[in-house]
Amino acid sequence: MGNIPVLVRLLLDDGIEMWRPARANRWTATQVLVVWQNDSSNPWSTQMCWLPTEDVAQTFRGDTAALEPLWRQIHD
Repeated sequence: MGNIPVLVRLLLDDGIEMWRPARANRWTATQVLVVWQNDSSNPWSTQMCWLPTEDVAQTFRGDTAALEPLWRQIHD
């Protein structure tokens, strides 16, 4: 269906929320199959999972003051 660059919100087992770049591969009205690499130099580090559509975004919208903390989290 596609290979669209997205940002995804992952909720880890310990309750930590992590945002990371990924690719939307398949989707339904309620879920998106996303694919990402944990290590860009290692093709074996590819992971995928189905996420709710509200945890997948192509962009963040809003004021800089509100978005800057989100941007910093992506690049840490």
